[in-house]
Amino acid sequence: MRKNQKHSEETIKKIKYKSISKPVVQMTPSGRLIDVFYSIREAEQVTGVFRYNIRRSCNRTGGILLANGYLWNYLDDVPDINRLIKESGN
Repeated sequence: MRKNQKHSEETIKKIKYKSISKPVVQMTPSGRLIDVFYSIREAEQVTGVFRYNIRRSCNRTGGILLANGYLWNYLDDVPDINRLIKESGN
């Protein structure tokens, strides 16, 4: 995925159910959807945020909620992803 390219709702479903890697969601601290990535590694390559920090944010380990100012979640852990997609205009 290229920088600033957004995934459609259909693509998100494909990512969610067919990916070997765990897809991750990048959000603002207030919960607004920014982007969805096929894997933590892709998120690292596109955003420049170290994957170790993304993983810690997704797992909430060590009290870490944000990585580089963003909230990160595994796609499976975001129950209202369809609503977030519609709100973000993607």
